[in-house]
This record gives sequence, structure tokens and C-alpha cells, in this order.
Amino acid sequence: MPPRTSEETFRRLLELLLAKDMDAIADLWAENCTAEFPFAEGASPKRLTGREAVRGHLAGYPDLMNVRAIPTLTVRHMDQPDTIVVEFTAHGRTVATNEPYQLDYITVLTTHQGLITHYRGYWSPLAAASAAGTLPELLHKSGVPVRVGSRIPPADAPDAVRFDWGDPATHPAALHGMDRVHLVPPVDTADAMPLVEPFSAEAERLGVRRVVLLGSAIVLPGAPSALELAAHVRARPGWVVLRPSGFMQNFLAPHPLGERIRRRGEIRTAAGNRPGGLDRRSRHRGGGRRATDRTRRPPRHPA
Repeated sequence: MPPRTSEETFRRLLELLLAKDMDAIADLWAENCTAEFPFAEGASPKRLTGREAVRGHLAGYPDLMNVRAIPTLTVRHMDQPDTIVVEFTAHGRTVATNEPYQLDYITVLTTHQGLITHYRGYWSPLAAASAAGTLPELLHKSGVPVRVGSRIPPADAPDAVRFDWGDPATHPAALHGMDRVHLVPPVDTADAMPLVEPFSAEAERLGVRRVVLLGSAIVLPGAPSALELAAHVRARPGWVVLRPSGFMQNFLAPHPLGERIRRRGEIRTAAGNRPGGLDRRSRHRGGGRRATDRTRRPPRHPA
């Protein structure tokens, strides 16, 4: 039987990932392989050398992430033999909080005789850390005190508190002693005001000095809540709104813009005099800077 192609090897890797067989995944790697993760942050390694290093790195993954599905997968074959570029999305739940997550990846893979010799993986470290419940650790490394809030607080985080948008009784404990909040409105409703308004009122009452709201440049017909929420935040001194006009990730599948580019070779935009899309990581960095800025001066330009 001939050795697997690079695509067959990668598809087998994903099958084993869903089966949570990390040891078998490590066996797909060549003895002297290299793995690179250019966007890795914190304690995550940027480079691994050798199959056993990969095996050790993968061993604890099922304790963090419960990957349940790979709903999208695009494989591109390169001019170099045995090299492919793969875009894929993983859906699942975090083990610590049982919260659902979605993460997008781009991987450059080279194999020889069916074994992986070089692997380069790209993903958003903040999105991955947030999904895994380790984002507070990254922020702590930057010297920023953080409180963890979740519908199911992790048992091994002594400072964690229960937080639920739909239960205002959980808001005071999340806000007590905090002076800055990076606010991402609930994403499962077109009208976030009824949920966010009690939270913002409690934040004001407890003396939160700065709220940074992730707003939207798009207002859906019949759903003016985004504009109302932005006006609600801007009316308070020191509270600001980030309104990105779009994200560069929209050019990737499965976003409709990315699908149109792939299928029809067309790029359609109505940006007008707004800036073009930005990377989601820039939104995280901008929001972090606004939230940790100790001045009350509002930004000169929308981010």
C-alpha cells in the first residue's frame, strides 16, 4: 500500500483529533519533524522539534478542549511536492466551562512517505485562549488583574464568579472592585439593550470608571439596538465605543464575502469613506489599550 498523501495524512489527523487519540496523532509525525506556531503566546511553545516533543505537547489537549466537529475544511495543493495549505474550523466545548466555541485555523503541512515532516499552524491566540479559559492568564502576564466570569465558573479558579447576562443578580459580584470593563454584548440576540442595560446601570452604581464597548458598523433593519447601546455607552464620561467597519477574517470561508471571492472571483464592498477591514487581533489589542488607559480622554478616531 503506497504512503498516504499529505491531504490523506491531514484528514487522518483530524479523524484522530475527533477521537481524542493524541498518541496516534503523534505517530503521524516523522521522528525528526518540526512544528511551528508563529502566533503562540504565553507558555505555549512557538516551535517543537521531534516526534516526542509533539507527543508531549498534544498529551494535555483533551483536558482543555473537547473538539466535536470540523464543519469546514479547504485543502490547497502547492507547487512543492507533498505540501498543502489547509483552512479549517473546529467546533466544540471547553472542558473547564463546558462553553461552546468555534476556532479557525490555517495550516501549512509537508509530509514525506506519509509522515509529517514540517507543520506550521496559524490561529488567533486570544480567541484560542478565551475558548480554553486561559485568556486571564495571558492578561495577567501583561500585569492586568482579571476576574473570570462564566455561567459555569471553573472550579480551579478561586477568583472566578458566576455571570449570566439574563440573571442581573449575578452582575454585582462580577463588577465589585472593578474599574474597567471590556464589554462584548450578547451575540445570541438582535436586541441586546434589555440584557446590557441592567449590567451598565450596576457598573455605574459600583463606580466602574471605563467601559469599552465592542460596537458594530452594521445596523440590521428593525433592530436599532446597536445604535441605542452605543449612544447609551457614549453618554457616560470615560466610556467609549469601538466600531470596526469589518474584519479581514471575513475574506475567509465560511463568511459569505470569502465564499463569493472563491466561487466568483468578486470582491464587493460598501465601505465608503470608512477604513477597510482590520484583523480581529487588532480589535483585541485596541480594546485592551482603551480598557487599560487611565485617562478619561475619549479616542480621537473610532477604532
